[in-house]
Amino acid sequence: MSTTVLPPAALGTSWPAVPAVAVNFRPRHPYAGHVGLQVQGRRELWGEKRHEDSAFHLGLLREAITARDHVEAREQRALAVQRHALEVLEAHVAPWREELQPVLDPLPLGVLITFAWLREHVEARELLDAAGDVRREALERAACWLAAEAQEAQAAAVATQRWAQEMTRPGQAVVLDVESSDRHGDVVELGVIDAADGETLLHTLIRPATPITADTEAVHGISNADVADAPTLAEVLPDLLAVTDNRSVLAYNCWFDHATLLRSAAHTALDLHGLEDEDRWDCIMRRWTGWSMQRRWQRLDGGHRVLDDCRRARSRLLTMTNTPQQRWAHDITALAITA
Repeated sequence: MSTTVLPPAALGTSWPAVPAVAVNFRPRHPYAGHVGLQVQGRRELWGEKRHEDSAFHLGLLREAITARDHVEAREQRALAVQRHALEVLEAHVAPWREELQPVLDPLPLGVLITFAWLREHVEARELLDAAGDVRREALERAACWLAAEAQEAQAAAVATQRWAQEMTRPGQAVVLDVESSDRHGDVVELGVIDAADGETLLHTLIRPATPITADTEAVHGISNADVADAPTLAEVLPDLLAVTDNRSVLAYNCWFDHATLLRSAAHTALDLHGLEDEDRWDCIMRRWTGWSMQRRWQRLDGGHRVLDDCRRARSRLLTMTNTPQQRWAHDITALAITA
């Protein structure tokens, strides 16, 4: 979905013809939830920098008008118009309404993107006046994109419900969690529970090849003294392979658990006998975000001990077996703001 800001035809000789500016929507960033954009072939994320709201682009529009930089003015107008449309629809920001009706009439919209400095900038007034229909188009296109996004999210949530129901069948999957010696360290604690009934299948401390750092110990409370006499990963591996045999391995933020396990095995050239295969793993965090129709990945907020985190993750897995509720959607008709 995109919105194209056409060059205004009634700007006179002081505003020469400039190519149109297209603002194309892209998928959101999964961690932060920012909307992806492609502007004139350049990719960026809205919301990545907090100050870059529609008012920010209006300020740049003002500077471009003062400098008579027509190309920059066209792009900043496109960004300001489309971004404000998203702000109105998604964040429920009230449309800007300045006391400039004598200057701006007869605009067809009640959504007025303007500042008081327009009183003294004739060219800016002409620019906005010619952009009146563009603002309506931006609003409707933004609503249409958000509605399509909501429809896709609802379909994904239903698919996730079916997946969770499959994963909680007896013998189908396990929930695994590890704690590490450092952010990019070795396994120091390993826990595995049955996804169907929550039974603890494996729980052990593990003596790592690298020492536990003070910062990491402060997170999970496991010290080097605690693991000094613990078994190594090689000694625990037969039990781990037994409880995961022919089962899917589920974890919350599974990329961390999978990478930590592989890193620990690599330090001693340990063969994981297929447990390294990414296709056997799935991420409860990613699935939970989709099922709950959140716009960014959700933290588990566990206690950073493996059994507690496994049980919390399984609790979310069980919740996902229920019918998802639609969290957000957009009625395009209701959101088409007109004067």
